[in-house]
Amino acid sequence: MNTMNRDHAEPAPDDRVRRLDAEMAEVALLLPARWTAALERLASARGMTLGRLIRLLIHDYLACHAGSGAARAEAVPVATSRGEKRAFPERRRAMSQTDLTQFDSTLQTTHVWLNDIQERLGWEEPYRAYHALRAVLHALRDRLPVDHAAALAAQLPMLIRGFYYEGWHPHGKPVKERHKDAFLAHIAADFRGEPYADPERVAKAVLRVLSKHVSSGEIEGVKGSLPKEIRSLWA
Repeated sequence: MNTMNRDHAEPAPDDRVRRLDAEMAEVALLLPARWTAALERLASARGMTLGRLIRLLIHDYLACHAGSGAARAEAVPVATSRGEKRAFPERRRAMSQTDLTQFDSTLQTTHVWLNDIQERLGWEEPYRAYHALRAVLHALRDRLPVDHAAALAAQLPMLIRGFYYEGWHPHGKPVKERHKDAFLAHIAADFRGEPYADPERVAKAVLRVLSKHVSSGEIEGVKGSLPKEIRSLWA
């Protein structure tokens, strides 16, 4: 068997959802309790985890981001516990209209960030912008003191805040790595198999997007907490 080909094969979207589900941050960090309860009921009815349901919703939004608002409101086909495909038109009945409006708002804000990254990097695929944002945020987060990492999180849209916190353990932070090469290596690891993804270019694009959407005072505080080599990526 060709192990190398298997290792580098692009996973199907549903496989990526299952693989990343284990990394899902505590939902309480993303959403108000009433949203969480409604989503948990919907996930239970569909025989899946809450993390997987949220990822499917995001995946659906990104897949039809170029469409109209009506297109985004259409039901998303998901796999039930028996493996059959079924839509859930009752998604809008599971939560109040106010909650859905707020949830749609954070989806749209997240899309604005991703679209900004796509434009800066000349990419057409939203999922690549998501990987770029996630990789840079994780590299940045782990090099910040805990209080600075939390302060930055507070200014991120809720969905972005969720994957910002994925896999985060405050113990031992910030990490001791001080050099730009180590910072970029973390980003490159998320893009292995993509020879045209320059980690330094990716880092600079994402950091500029952060500067655009986060308050200048917070950005200056973050930059002041970083080693000089990494801070230079903001130039």
